[in-house]
Amino acid sequence: RAVMRLVANDGSLVSLCLDDHRAMSLCDAKSLGKAVGASTQLIKLDLSSNNGCAGDAGFSALCEGMERSSTLQHLRLGTLMVSTVAGARALAKVMTSVHSMTSLDLSHCGLGDQACIVLSEEGVVYSTHLTQLNLSSNYLTHSGLCCSVLHCVVVC
Repeated sequence: RAVMRLVANDGSLVSLCLDDHRAMSLCDAKSLGKAVGASTQLIKLDLSSNNGCAGDAGFSALCEGMERSSTLQHLRLGTLMVSTVAGARALAKVMTSVHSMTSLDLSHCGLGDQACIVLSEEGVVYSTHLTQLNLSSNYLTHSGLCCSVLHCVVVC
């Protein structure tokens, strides 16, 4: 119901929390991405503690829609498993496109050094608006973590 209100863009939905939701299908991910991208009011999206997002294809579809958002400020993806380089590339596009985003939570996402380096080189360095990036409880070594602190405040 909340997603339908968001799609309808009635102006009253500013925060959407779908944490602890079961795994999203590819169709769900596409629909949610389009809804977030079309919203003119949504400020906070919480997808933490989800059981997945239909793999790389679903996560990419979600991100593709979110790239169009002009209002999203806080994005929580904790435990969503954005662990692949393809997932990191899709998220980097969101980071550079959504100029209103100031806070990104990627805690417990299974990020390794390669994905974090992609986020840093393709997203963080171009996201001067991002002021908080949570990378806690991921699989980062010193080299992956160092790449991420270029322009952000890292919460670990």
